[in-house]
Amino acid sequence: MANLKEAASLINELSQDTQLELYKTWQSNQEAAVTRLVEIAKEKGQTGYDAETVKRLIEEFIAEVEKNDENEDLELNEGELAAVAGGSSFSITCDSKDWA
Repeated sequence: MANLKEAASLINELSQDTQLELYKTWQSNQEAAVTRLVEIAKEKGQTGYDAETVKRLIEEFIAEVEKNDENEDLELNEGELAAVAGGSSFSITCDSKDWA
């Protein structure tokens, strides 16, 4: 039976296109994504990847990624902070009589 580290290794070895394909499939049809990953593992000669194991490993992998994303700190420069806040790094002054 494969473990989370082996599943992560299998997933990380895939091209970005294949990873994206699996992610999109997982969002709409988890069974199809599991079936596809089992096929990929078999093609690579890896064993221990039955459907139940793969689904569990994908769920654990996603949970681990989400956990790591939550703990990641972002540092933004002044322009990025302004963009996030909905402002800009400069201001324009308008006189109300200009709009009349």
